[in-house]
Amino acid sequence: ELHNILGAAFNAGWDRVVWQTATAVHKSAPFFADCSSEPDKYHMVGNTCEQIGHYFFTPPRVELVNEFVHKSLGEFNEQRRNSGARPVEVLDAFKISSAREDMTGHRDMVHYCPVVYHAIAQVLMHQLCGCD
Repeated sequence: ELHNILGAAFNAGWDRVVWQTATAVHKSAPFFADCSSEPDKYHMVGNTCEQIGHYFFTPPRVELVNEFVHKSLGEFNEQRRNSGARPVEVLDAFKISSAREDMTGHRDMVHYCPVVYHAIAQVLMHQLCGCD
């Protein structure tokens, strides 16, 4: 499926495609230390309090999805290189966001403060045009 999506982008005339990986998921915000504060909104998973609905969205699962995407992109890029075409570039937002564990905006697992998105945008700009 990923190959079809990327192929469609190149077939539509894009000569350059940058794939951004999923951002990290964090469970360590101190806000989650006490699930009893809002039991209808939070629940315990192991020894960690998480937002209901995010219990399937865990750091190991996000890492596995990104590993799958990297492997699939590697296969796709190998085919493109063998045909003389430009490969898909990767912006690893996971590594950027996982390094900024304290920067989630609403003290939840996935909503980052603007400084994290700014850092990702800076890397993208540098990747696209070599500038800041």
